[in-house]
Amino acid sequence: MDRALRPGACDPERAMKILLGILAVLVVAASFYADFKWRRWLANRRRGEDLPVETPSARRRHQ
Repeated sequence: MDRALRPGACDPERAMKILLGILAVLVVAASFYADFKWRRWLANRRRGEDLPVETPSARRRHQ
């Protein structure tokens, strides 16, 4: 009996297409999230909000 004709049989090609579709959606979502975080980081940096806090010893070295 052919595997495709058995009830409950899983077509490996269809399963792979579903898996690749889910992976593609995850990659696109991660890309949008990374772009959002990158733009926020750039905006904060432009405003000077993302600058590291200097320690007193580091401040003395620069003076």
